[in-house]
Amino acid sequence: MKSTSKLFRGLSLILCLVLVFSLAACGKDKDKDSDSSTSAADTELSIGNFKLTIDKSFEQTSGKYDGEDTKYFGKNGGRTGLVINDVFVNHASHDMAVGFICENMIDVYEVTTADIKQEKVDDDHYYLTWVGKYEGKNINGVAYLIFEQGSELAIYLIDEEASPEEIRAELQKVADTVTYTGEELIVKDNYTIMNNDFKIKINDGYETPQLQEAQSIDPSSDAVLVDTDTIAIYFKNADTYDRGDSYFKIAPMKDQTKDIAEAANEKAKPSDSDKSGLEKTLTETTMGEIWPDLTDDSLKEVKLYKLAIVIDDNPFTAETYYFNYNNKNYTAAVLYPYGDTEAHDKLLNQFYQVEFIKAE
Repeated sequence: MKSTSKLFRGLSLILCLVLVFSLAACGKDKDKDSDSSTSAADTELSIGNFKLTIDKSFEQTSGKYDGEDTKYFGKNGGRTGLVINDVFVNHASHDMAVGFICENMIDVYEVTTADIKQEKVDDDHYYLTWVGKYEGKNINGVAYLIFEQGSELAIYLIDEEASPEEIRAELQKVADTVTYTGEELIVKDNYTIMNNDFKIKINDGYETPQLQEAQSIDPSSDAVLVDTDTIAIYFKNADTYDRGDSYFKIAPMKDQTKDIAEAANEKAKPSDSDKSGLEKTLTETTMGEIWPDLTDDSLKEVKLYKLAIVIDDNPFTAETYYFNYNNKNYTAAVLYPYGDTEAHDKLLNQFYQVEFIKAE
């Protein structure tokens, strides 16, 4: 059940690198097309949660994958290419995110990850340097990666002739103009997040994006109140990239009229859109069998329906648990890398941190 955003962004990254030279060489200069009577000026670019300045020696080009998250520039007749990419960020550590980018560059430039030199300036800034080939041409490339407040910006500068040292010096000029324009994130550890249905303790090593949606934070306690139905828990700075997309989620079901068994069986039925490589397995069990360390006996005996979903050639497995508690239908779910039992168990065990709130 791989994230569509992750797949698209990963593909966008590969394609932007592949196309940089052709776009720089044959793309139209947007500024010149819009007003050929004005002299060239530096380009003030806003992309994602960042703003930066592109020197007027670069012409902005356009192409099939030009969009909100990827911008292309070029000069020297297409021999020099500049790509600015607002990178999709998951909950992996920065080191793992950088490694993921390197993996996407392997086929593009006929290199191995060992050929890409990674330089960690600090926890939020990285350089990548490589020598590779593109369509038989020798290419030198340098990338600068910036992490800020849950956002990431990647700046790639690639040249057929300049040395890595020369490229880096020019790239640094662009990087020096970058400013973060997004919101400041709420930073908090070991807190309890709650809505009208349940409260969940968020321990070290985990985080929830719902923290950023806080209605209020009680300064006298660790309580954070949100008005969203769903609360998701992710690994914090996950130690593999795919674990960064993994999660535990819990929410009341939208349909509260159906018997929970009926609702689960409907979800387990194949639909016309299901692919032949998709396998759904529904199992009737109890909450105590799934979470044997529950201390609340009333929860242990609750009937539960587990729906496991596996898709051929997909790196993730999904499990959804349907149950009724306090006369309300709920779902709890985990998404984890296929075969990663450690990630599965750690995420599934987040249910032990859930405390249901009884309606008065």
